[in-house]
Amino acid sequence: MRIALALVLLFAPLALDAGAPPASLYSVNPAKSLLRYNVKHKLHEVSAEARLLEGKVALRPDGSAQVMVRAKVADFRSGDGNRDEHMLETLHAANFPLVSFKGVARFALPAAYPATQQVQLDGELDFHGRKKRETFPVTVELQSPTDLHVTGRLSVSLDAYGVERPSLLLMPIDDACLIDLDLSFSQEH
Repeated sequence: MRIALALVLLFAPLALDAGAPPASLYSVNPAKSLLRYNVKHKLHEVSAEARLLEGKVALRPDGSAQVMVRAKVADFRSGDGNRDEHMLETLHAANFPLVSFKGVARFALPAAYPATQQVQLDGELDFHGRKKRETFPVTVELQSPTDLHVTGRLSVSLDAYGVERPSLLLMPIDDACLIDLDLSFSQEH
């Protein structure tokens, strides 16, 4: 129910512009998509990924796009169960179970496929109970009129989102959390 409400609110502006051509809707393919975070400590680096993602893209014929992607914090796996449990505590996953991004982008639709473009994704990241504007570059591969592949990297300040950085030997991890996205979308029919 929550995802349905979020999608209605996200894509409502598309329905209001009756003179505009209709948008094509694409859904994330979880079997071919992932979000990964990387954090660094002086002694080691930690990486975890989530594959159980939800997401939509509404793409208009003029190349304007609206994007929404979200994942459960509890779905990120590093390969070390103890570390994952500690991260759930650190991120207060019981209170803030989701991380989500809603944004917009603009690019030229290709005359032929496949085609690749670099675009800016501008939107709002909702993480650890705080919402902040984030803009970052992504690569959009338009593999066919029905398939999109989006990759990119976003650097997030843990301090800015109120995350108390975990420590090892009294040294906290770096403030920067790198989030890599590798998302495949297929057009809905």
